[in-house]
Amino acid sequence: MRNSFFLIIPEQREDSASLKLYEEMALKQWIDDLPVANVSLATRLLHDFIVQGNKLAMSPAKRLAYLELIRTSYLVMEDEMRSRLLRSGFPKSDMEHKTYSILVSIERELAISYWIIVKKQTHRQLSWFQSKDATLAIQRLIKCLSSIVVSQYIMNLPVQEWVWIDLHSLYKLGVKIKKESTKVADESCFINRSSSIQDSYKQIILLSLADPMGLMPK
Repeated sequence: MRNSFFLIIPEQREDSASLKLYEEMALKQWIDDLPVANVSLATRLLHDFIVQGNKLAMSPAKRLAYLELIRTSYLVMEDEMRSRLLRSGFPKSDMEHKTYSILVSIERELAISYWIIVKKQTHRQLSWFQSKDATLAIQRLIKCLSSIVVSQYIMNLPVQEWVWIDLHSLYKLGVKIKKESTKVADESCFINRSSSIQDSYKQIILLSLADPMGLMPK
């Protein structure tokens, strides 16, 4: 998978000073200082942090490590914003559309982060250690794109065709590197606490097939 039709990687720059903020100790302190009582503010701060990270040049291993550290905070915020969108029926208010826009924006930026890793890790022959990181990154990326689909379903909005093209391509990439059934730890799994590229792909496909008019044959 050489390109993504939905995710655009920004130009990356070398910045050693900014890169220190993404190291484990500094990042853990930053997470602890997030204003969790103010979910809207915390979400904006996390969004901006991920956006800046996408513009920094760093190794795939370092990027994956930092993304895994912030993932729990992201999942909590995602659940909170979705709960706001589910409190009322249609039509949705202007405030709900604003919440949705912020939600999808952070989901997309996080997906771009994992796409940066996947693109770098899979453009050449993978070692055993690299294949582990690539498997995790692909699974996380499929989950991120699936989250965008779910958020659009919540708002009764059409899903962009490019999202589906990327989802199909990522699953094929998992098959190509022979890691589609490899389980990775996944806190978003409520039963087994682990998931594979194949599990995550099937999950969003089955959700879409619940609506016979939702997923086009192509």
